[in-house]
Amino acid sequence: RAGPAEILRSSQRDDFILKKTEQILENVLLRFGGPRLSIKYKHNAQYIAHLLYYSNTTLSNLQTLGEEYTGILQVDRSFRYTPSFTQRCVMVILDCFGATIATSFLSLLEQLVQESNDLVPDAKIKLLNVLCILKKIIPFINHLHKAYFYCHWSTYQLSKRITGIHYVLVRYWLKDRESLYGFKFLGIITFLNLLILAIQSSKDFITFGRSTSVGGHSLLETKSDYKQISRKICSMCLNNISSPSCTPCGHVYCWTCILEWLNNDNKCPLCRENISPSRIVQLMNYC
Repeated sequence: RAGPAEILRSSQRDDFILKKTEQILENVLLRFGGPRLSIKYKHNAQYIAHLLYYSNTTLSNLQTLGEEYTGILQVDRSFRYTPSFTQRCVMVILDCFGATIATSFLSLLEQLVQESNDLVPDAKIKLLNVLCILKKIIPFINHLHKAYFYCHWSTYQLSKRITGIHYVLVRYWLKDRESLYGFKFLGIITFLNLLILAIQSSKDFITFGRSTSVGGHSLLETKSDYKQISRKICSMCLNNISSPSCTPCGHVYCWTCILEWLNNDNKCPLCRENISPSRIVQLMNYC
């Protein structure tokens, strides 16, 4: 069974190659389509790069370059057979479009709730609040899964855990056993950090819910009010946005939240578009 060090190095190697592939596709689009077309379809380069890479590796029942680099092999839950084509196909779809599908589905539910005439206003407001919370915690799910990986290893990507794909180390005598306790300690620290953030966010949300009710009537009575308040909540810390900062893709976060995120991952937490820290713009009159 592969250890966390091998799995993590493999993932980092794959991410590096995917980033290079995205850059090549963006340059091709810029050269043949011009700046306007490049900006319009830049986000699609990420999906195309993932599909091209995994179509030529995982879907072809071959190791990715990262897996080959660290000497690990994909297996199913029995640890005896390679994953079926269906497992690999679902894994690739979730890895490429999982966050986008979840966000789009929740947005569709929001629209249906807002346009529904069968729900009473109080029920509609409660449902909209729940859907808003679900959309905001999507980035935290990945953090929670990484913390679980540091403690229990197995798989680094959430898509592989959902589909039951695991790793075995081909050259087992080269397994890095010295870093196991370090990964467990890192997992415990990550869990504690997420727990503190969850408690703080829950308290803030409860306080926010009480403050939005005056005389038994909620202030979130209209669609515009709901959207205005939801925009003022950072989707990473679930608190009111402090020092609001905008990414090139248009999402707004706290200044410290987005910069700390970009220290570990140079992609937007919501849409996964590549972001450089130098392109974060702090908003001075955001309301």
